[in-house]
Amino acid sequence: MKKRLIAIVCLIMTFIMGLACLSGCRLITTDSDKDMQQVVAKVSIENGVEDKIYKQDLIVAYLNYGYTYVQSYGYSLEKTFNLILDGIIKDRILVQNAMKELSSEYHTSGADVYNVEKYLDSTEIVEAKYLAMSGIVGMVESFLENVTQHEGHSHEVSYKDTIPGEIRTAPKNATVKEDELSDPEKSEYVQKFENQGITSANAIDEKEGHDVAECREAFNRAVNVLKINNLLGAGYNGKDLTTSDYYKTIVKQYYESTLITKYRNGMMAKERAKVDFADLEQEYQNMLEEQSAWNNEEFVTALGSSSISKPVLFGANGTYGYVYNILLGVSDIQNTKIKAIDANLSNAEKELKRREILSGTTVVDLRDTWITAGYSFDADAKVFTGDYTFANDGANSLKFQGEVRLADGATEGKEEFSATSTVMDLDEFVAMMEEYVYGQATLDRNGVENTGSYYGGAKFDGEVVEYKAKMQELLFAFSTDSGSLNNENGYLIKPPVDGANSEEYVKTFADAGRKLLDMGGKSYLIVASDYGYHIMFFSEVYSVGEAVADNLVDYLSANFALSSEYASWQEYYQAMMADWSEWEDTNNFLYVLQESLTNAKVTNKLNVYEKNVANKYLYEQEGCVVKYEKAYADLLKA
Repeated sequence: MKKRLIAIVCLIMTFIMGLACLSGCRLITTDSDKDMQQVVAKVSIENGVEDKIYKQDLIVAYLNYGYTYVQSYGYSLEKTFNLILDGIIKDRILVQNAMKELSSEYHTSGADVYNVEKYLDSTEIVEAKYLAMSGIVGMVESFLENVTQHEGHSHEVSYKDTIPGEIRTAPKNATVKEDELSDPEKSEYVQKFENQGITSANAIDEKEGHDVAECREAFNRAVNVLKINNLLGAGYNGKDLTTSDYYKTIVKQYYESTLITKYRNGMMAKERAKVDFADLEQEYQNMLEEQSAWNNEEFVTALGSSSISKPVLFGANGTYGYVYNILLGVSDIQNTKIKAIDANLSNAEKELKRREILSGTTVVDLRDTWITAGYSFDADAKVFTGDYTFANDGANSLKFQGEVRLADGATEGKEEFSATSTVMDLDEFVAMMEEYVYGQATLDRNGVENTGSYYGGAKFDGEVVEYKAKMQELLFAFSTDSGSLNNENGYLIKPPVDGANSEEYVKTFADAGRKLLDMGGKSYLIVASDYGYHIMFFSEVYSVGEAVADNLVDYLSANFALSSEYASWQEYYQAMMADWSEWEDTNNFLYVLQESLTNAKVTNKLNVYEKNVANKYLYEQEGCVVKYEKAYADLLKA
């Protein structure tokens, strides 16, 4: 799964929190726009360039983040504003230095060398404006909520605010699609407010259920907070917040933040390019060598915290492994009946009673609330997309098991869906599940019990395309066990306990897990406990003194699916390196391995570099930075 990396810190959203602390208060005691335009510092790394820092910049920075130093950490205003100014000065040094060093690459000369927009493409410029505009609109909307709560109004909410029941657990790091505007949508958003301005008439015109007077009052409250802190500026035309100094300042900050990010990414890319596939292969061998020296305690500890970035690759002592657990949990009625089973019955009789009770179990796709909540979904194919699917190939995504239709009130361009899951009994579910995982492959059911607590299963030693991804798809769709979700490898199964200990899991589950580890391959078992049916799939086993895979290529091939567009893992890695910014994917072992080799080194190198650049112009070259303390002295005592 690919996900665009946008390395821009959102300053605007914290501004709303700053307003909560400062609404109705002023940081300065004069209403003069001229006072706000006083220069508090100048930064010039070479002749011909001069970057002025205004008093207004300090106020904006305080509202965005500086107030937290006072509110949360007890800093004095003097210490806070001095920290803010030093930070702004350092940032301006880094921005000027970045433009100077990038000038040849971007073919800038003369005055254009220090024009930040010359280093940004149209998409980046739109992104900066979008973040600034949407932040200001969000600020106005926050006052709208205050207006309606204060006046005791009650308004209808949208369809998505009235979803019944609890929304199904989502994959970690997944993002609701409505929070991810496309570049064209952002461009349209920016164009709208550039043409019409951010005014009382349109700042929140898409908010349903609010009358004109409420919207106007919310807008005026936002304007007033900017006004009393002198952030509107002489250029404000009295109705459009994009003409305010505050908006212009924020856009400039986003421009500079984007430039610094680009510059840093360029430096990181140069370091990253020094790592080739052979280096990753060697790193894998280093991990194997280190783990082969582990004692059993170290091995078991590592198993307890195993993840894609810290995989266990070598077996130490005893048979350990992982199994996936798709729990089809009991209903309240079944739970009551199971608890009522006579404790004096034999184990065989208890199992028979429980079997009768569980025979009425039904299974439904629990992702219906994902659909009604507007998560990334292809309604025609009935599959989830983006971060809500684990399969790289859409053909291996698990289709929603049920009916999907347009919700009442859905409009063109803003489609909303309702969903009804198909109700399956155990046999129907197993048939569907086997076809999804194994296709038309022949399964070996010899020796698989279907008595007592065991309800069947199958042994399978063949290949399953995107096996791990399919397991995750099934878990998120059907498992009622919250512990099985966002759990990459499944549950750790240990050797049988001795008399001094007790099982970590219910004994039925633990025994079945050990049987499944012996079956190996891509096998599965169905076993029942008082909690319901456990559909257990083999995940991983560690044999004493053996590596999971002897080399990186074998490890990748055994655990991940290589897309058909690449002939080898080396070619896949080269494609990833060629388009790194589009690959941020912590579920990608090659990405994680590359990051582990370069990230700490690159980050340290960047920190040292930026510190040296700042020190050079702050202390080593006279006249590059000048402060005018008198211009902001009143802020230190506000």
